[in-house]
Amino acid sequence: MRMSKHAPRVSIGVPVYNGARYLGEAIESLLRQTYEDIEIIISDNASTDATEEIASSFAARDPRVRYDRLPKNIGAAANFNRVLALARGEYFRWASADDLSAPEFVERCVAVLDRQPDVVQAYPRAKLIDEHGAVIGEYHDNLHIVAERASDRYIQVLERIGLCNAIYGVMRTSVLRRMPPLGAFEGSDIPWQAEIALHGKIWEIPEYLFFRRMHRDAQSSMSADARQVHYDPASAGKPVMRHWRHAGARLGAAIRGPGDLWDRARLLGFLARDVVWSRDAFARELVAYARCTLAGRRRRSPARGS
Repeated sequence: MRMSKHAPRVSIGVPVYNGARYLGEAIESLLRQTYEDIEIIISDNASTDATEEIASSFAARDPRVRYDRLPKNIGAAANFNRVLALARGEYFRWASADDLSAPEFVERCVAVLDRQPDVVQAYPRAKLIDEHGAVIGEYHDNLHIVAERASDRYIQVLERIGLCNAIYGVMRTSVLRRMPPLGAFEGSDIPWQAEIALHGKIWEIPEYLFFRRMHRDAQSSMSADARQVHYDPASAGKPVMRHWRHAGARLGAAIRGPGDLWDRARLLGFLARDVVWSRDAFARELVAYARCTLAGRRRRSPARGS
């Protein structure tokens, strides 16, 4: 991986697996940013298509692009965490290999973070595009979260969140490195997005500068089981346990996150209420886990009389 001596102000991490179809467009949109003090880190999760050729060509022609290829697929979550670990900038954003960014995306976000020290994440409004790049709708994330109390911000995120486009905004790298890594389970971006709100305010820029591509191969179009394998290939054939994993992530945030005792107590109460309301789903996941464990033991047990 080639690396310039100059440490850029903004690092943009692009985790990718078999993203050849849209990768070129995505990288071109990042290179056209009006804020030019950036680096683009492409981490190739052992792709089997033309991703390597495309990414290598960008790295060869622009010193701001760094390309690295993993020897095996470590899963989307680990690859997302990897590009963050490789970042050198004061600010950081993730960029999907199939989405597009308007030229002013980074500039507008950096302006907010420079002006507002209590803001930890700035993101623009999003338009949804199809596989050909045609706009099919506008999406209102409604995550302009500027309450003063940490627990208020956390709860507001969980009450409002939908597609979680804000995770592709620009964030303070120092804050991200105080947080746990993105979890290797389906929907882990939701509790992660809520936890960042414990560290500061979230600012929505009222301009449509993010273009999220909706297509049949997108992660958002997968089934829950397929998304789980996408996050963590080693989990194939295992129960998703979505509610339990989300509850664990929320419990961890309540215990380790910033805030006073009142904040922690309020977050624990919010978590307990959610567990009670969703108790049937928690019970179903426990039964599925028990059945899977029992079936695995039976497969490992030697046959009688052998």
